[in-house]
Amino acid sequence: MRHPHAARHALALLILAIFGLGAGAEPNPASSPKPMPCTAAEYRQFDFWLGEWDVVSTAGGSGVNRITRICEGCALREEYASRITRSRLGDGRVRQLWESSADGEQWTVVFDGTYTRRPVAEPD
Repeated sequence: MRHPHAARHALALLILAIFGLGAGAEPNPASSPKPMPCTAAEYRQFDFWLGEWDVVSTAGGSGVNRITRICEGCALREEYASRITRSRLGDGRVRQLWESSADGEQWTVVFDGTYTRRPVAEPD
């Protein structure tokens, strides 16, 4: 035979479970502070690089490089104020041209070169 108040007790337990009330209930995760990700020392190994850097090429070009933390401190972003173009040449090589500017008006070629894919070595 069922207890006369069993349905009421079941409803009360359901409400307690849904709202996290009652003795021994877990704290509401929304109210708990979320731990900061990527705070271990290995995520700080490149902190020396953070900030703005003046970049001067031995070929005479210059630019500005900005390094910032992104993704809640889990990664770094490098923003280099320059123009870089890549062009596939008809023979399969790739030409890369870098230009930089200190003022955004005058541009200097920093690098103009081609990349040739190395042949894949045949397995023995």
